[in-house]
Amino acid sequence: MVAVVADKRKTPRIEPYVVPCQLTRPGWRRSGYLTDLSPRGARVALSGEPPRVGSSLTLALRLGRQFARSRLRARVRWVRAGERGSHVFGLTFSGLTATERGALQAILDEFQRRAAQIA
Repeated sequence: MVAVVADKRKTPRIEPYVVPCQLTRPGWRRSGYLTDLSPRGARVALSGEPPRVGSSLTLALRLGRQFARSRLRARVRWVRAGERGSHVFGLTFSGLTATERGALQAILDEFQRRAAQIA
């Protein structure tokens, strides 16, 4: 079931939102899964060594069927250990173009529409 999570954040997040993604920065590249999404940030799960808190990276993913693969600049806000060597971390998006912001909002709107139909 798709749910829009309301909490103390300024923008709503969609959970679960599981999408394969690539994370890169100079000298470091990993595959992971986006597990929630908002216009301002996301949560990512991956196996192995996580990025450091405060580091900048590029998140590459496909935002819906109608959008091309997007590359979003982000900063790591927090990191937590998961199960069996996995890690979960939070990202804050930075310097997004109007097109990238529009794509993120379109995905959030579509999930909210679907959630309302299920309820």
